[in-house]
Amino acid sequence: MEEGNAFLKAWMEKYNRRFAVQPACDIDAHRPVLHSARELELILSIHSRRKLSKNLTLQYHNALYQIRVSGIGYALRGATVTVCEDFTGKVTILYNGRALTWEIYRRGESPPPVVDSKQVNKAVDQIIRQQNKSKTRKPKPDHPWRKPVICQKRKFLSGTKQEISTLG
Repeated sequence: MEEGNAFLKAWMEKYNRRFAVQPACDIDAHRPVLHSARELELILSIHSRRKLSKNLTLQYHNALYQIRVSGIGYALRGATVTVCEDFTGKVTILYNGRALTWEIYRRGESPPPVVDSKQVNKAVDQIIRQQNKSKTRKPKPDHPWRKPVICQKRKFLSGTKQEISTLG
C-alpha cells in the first residue's frame, strides 16, 4: 500500500508537469451554491414520475404509497408526482416542487431472484425431473368431466326488427 501511494505521488507530479495548463485569469469563476443541503439531496437523487390514482396512491419499488392530505384531496387525483429516492433509500414525493406527506399502505412481495444464464439450464432440468417423478392423475369415474354433455338447441326468434326511431 505504501509503495503504491509513493508511486502514485510521483506519477501525479509527472502527469501534472506534462498536461497542466495555467489559467488565463487567476479569478475564481465558481458560482456560489444557492441551494440548501436538503435541496441538493433532492437534486442528486433518483427521480421517477408516477401518476396518482383516485384514492391518492402510487406504486414505487413494489410498495403502495398513500398520500396524506389535510382536507379534501380531489385536486391531486390523477396528478403526476415525482418520487425522489436518495442514495440512502429515503423517499420523498414532490408535487409542483412541494413535498407531500405519505405512508406506505402495503408492501408487495419481493420479486424472485433473477437466475443468470449459467443457472437457467440447471433450474429447468430440475423442474423437468420433478415433473417426471410426479404421477399422472386421472379423474374419478363420477367426475364432471366424464359425464356426457347434453346439448340443448337454442331457439331463435324470427321476424323483423321493430322500428326504434320515434320520428313520425
